[in-house]
Amino acid sequence: MRFVLAIVWMLVVARVAAADPPIRKPALAAALDHLARATKLYNVRSFEEAADEYKAGALIEPAPVFDYNLGQCYRQLGRYKEAIWHYERFLKASPETPERNESVTGFIAQMRAELESRAMTAPPIEPAPLVTVQRNAAPVARPEPWYRDRAGWLIGRRGHRARRIRVVAVQRERPR
Repeated sequence: MRFVLAIVWMLVVARVAAADPPIRKPALAAALDHLARATKLYNVRSFEEAADEYKAGALIEPAPVFDYNLGQCYRQLGRYKEAIWHYERFLKASPETPERNESVTGFIAQMRAELESRAMTAPPIEPAPLVTVQRNAAPVARPEPWYRDRAGWLIGRRGHRARRIRVVAVQRERPR
């Protein structure tokens, strides 16, 4: 019996030793105060107020715990773009927590999938222009172009000659 208990105890100790280390917390007392207040607010599901406290603590002393917790708050609020941004910052700043990083990458994948599905089902930003087609409508009478009209050719020719005469007259008047 003692042998079995000893083996179970060794397995438990090995599992605890293999678990992720805690996320690095800030060292300054003011940042720790904000972290404690924000955690209390998070535990009572006041995610917006908790996010504000986490931000205040992160401004005092940036630490990976703030990015992770801000990602959690924004994920709970459904603000996935902001949550993804904080989770990615956490992954860059805290590579020593592989199990937690796996869960964070899972959160990121879920939120990106949700954002894509929202984009696919969202209504268009601007409505499409309405096009009305009138059937059996009378065709619009268009004037005949000048080049198909005999009078247009005559006027066009005379206008061309008049321009040429004016240019020649102006050239002759110039002193050489």
